[in-house]
Amino acid sequence: MSTVARSTTSKSQTKSSTASNSSGKNHSEQTTNITSTTEYIDDYRQIMLEYDSIKRTTDPLMTVFEKSLILGKRATQIAMGAEPLIDVPARMTHVIEIAEEELRQKKTPFIIRRDLGNNKYEYWRIKDMIISLD
Repeated sequence: MSTVARSTTSKSQTKSSTASNSSGKNHSEQTTNITSTTEYIDDYRQIMLEYDSIKRTTDPLMTVFEKSLILGKRATQIAMGAEPLIDVPARMTHVIEIAEEELRQKKTPFIIRRDLGNNKYEYWRIKDMIISLD
């Protein structure tokens, strides 16, 4: 089952006086606390029920940022042992080449979520997008 994930990281800094110098005065030491949360949408079926590629407000053109994000995530998955969704020729030895070929054939199993503002999002399947092959 596929999941859609959103990850956020927030940083907060606190000060504590722990160090002292030779004159007995306290100095501030900076401590950084990092909190990371990830929200998963376990059931993508609701997104797919409401999916209509005709009723879109954004262009179907995949941005270079979306392309690089998809290639990086899919190459990592393949490197960690995920099965490629294409027949891999013997000449392809690098995982990034395999991920690029999957994207070219529009077989990458991702759904792109675009932020429209005001807590509204638009979802795109890769097979419905126009991908530049640069």
